[in-house]
Amino acid sequence: MENTHTLRSADFISKNPQAQADDLMEAFSDKLMKTIIFNIGGESSSRTLPYTDLAVIKVNPKIFLGFSGTIITLFACYKASITSFHSTSLLVGFAKNGGMHSY
Repeated sequence: MENTHTLRSADFISKNPQAQADDLMEAFSDKLMKTIIFNIGGESSSRTLPYTDLAVIKVNPKIFLGFSGTIITLFACYKASITSFHSTSLLVGFAKNGGMHSY
């Protein structure tokens, strides 16, 4: 699934935490989506919290995997009464420093 703001520039995303939260709420609301996996950590999670709707998360439980700075969203999931998982990030675990590992 491609969220509304997924392909926007990094500059746009960093300046628009509500756009990031809107994408997250869109992902939670999508009935076909069963899992949400953050690609990397960072500070965005704390900036999106004011725009994160716990009611949307609660009525649309998903497997949620987050890493590092996504801890705020992991706690939001907890507060919304769904289980989430602190895990590796795809970019760090599988494609750090410029590309996928050869294995």
